Amino acid sequence: MGKVYLLIMISSITGHSRKMGNRQFEKSVLCKDFILKLFKLVILVASVNGAFGQNLGVYPFTNTGGVCPNINNAVAVQPANALFSAFTNANAVCDASDTAFVNKDWNVGNSIDLNEFNEFSLTATIGYLLSLSAISFDHMVSMDNTPATTWVLRSSIDNFVSDITSGSTSTSFQNTVVSLPSGTFSNIGTITFRLYLLNAVDNNVIWCLDNVSVDGLINEIPAIPANPISNSPQCSSPGVTLSSVGSPPVNETWYWQTSPSGIDNSNSGSSFTVNTSGTYYLRSQNNISLIWSDGAGSVTVSVIPPVGTPIFSSGSSSTRCQGAGTETYSANALDNSGLTY
Repeated sequence: MGKVYLLIMISSITGHSRKMGNRQFEKSVLCKDFILKLFKLVILVASVNGAFGQNLGVYPFTNTGGVCPNINNAVAVQPANALFSAFTNANAVCDASDTAFVNKDWNVGNSIDLNEFNEFSLTATIGYLLSLSAISFDHMVSMDNTPATTWVLRSSIDNFVSDITSGSTSTSFQNTVVSLPSGTFSNIGTITFRLYLLNAVDNNVIWCLDNVSVDGLINEIPAIPANPISNSPQCSSPGVTLSSVGSPPVNETWYWQTSPSGIDNSNSGSSFTVNTSGTYYLRSQNNISLIWSDGAGSVTVSVIPPVGTPIFSSGSSSTRCQGAGTETYSANALDNSGLTY
């Protein structure tokens, strides 16, 4: 299973209002501190091996004494073998909160402002890679707009050029789960996500984010196999036999390759016979994550070519008359091995 959320919201509370220009709105529609503490209940059940993999980290934005800039911007618990950055904002204006990440003065245009966003990064430690499956977050704005105020999610995978996805936000508190395409977000070392807002009613609109969460897996990169050994040199028949040293770890397979970055899954035996001189490689792949080792063990071998059939320089069908004395004819090997007869 994935995540189960139980959200209990109080839609209005009298006696707590805030003025923005000529507009009044109830504080209950904002992510304000004591309102959320008393009247918002979030129960998060994160599966260890659910549809979105493991929960790697959550930004709960909970701290005492909300101040600006936001200081309650770290994940609750850092995962093993990876590191989340602080959750930060660029070019919006902080609105103090000790239960959420709140900013105002957002983009009022209907096209994305690439210089104004919320962002965070996730980096795998050396020897590991990230395979991310989902991002989820709770969100709302202080005032609705027509057309709706829109959030946009982008990443550093393509240098923030294209949208991963987008959606609308409103004064109704909501949870959004974004599934990340496995082909794009698998086996990466580091990534930064940015959330943009556009089409805000005016610069006073407050955008609230809470419980920003990332799901996926952190996979260890397979170790490079030891250099193979061989019985080189040998004739092309029967060929040179390559042999691995040791055995693959559990859930890994070693494959013979003709290049150090090869990804051929054809030959995985403990030995491999070749009939051509050159350098051959042994590379490991994890059977579950499908991650390849960063490098490969290697061995260089020599295959001795066979003696070829002689070909006379004057041609095999040339005619000669018998004469006195001895005549020497030159010939070369059929396989261009350089032999002269």
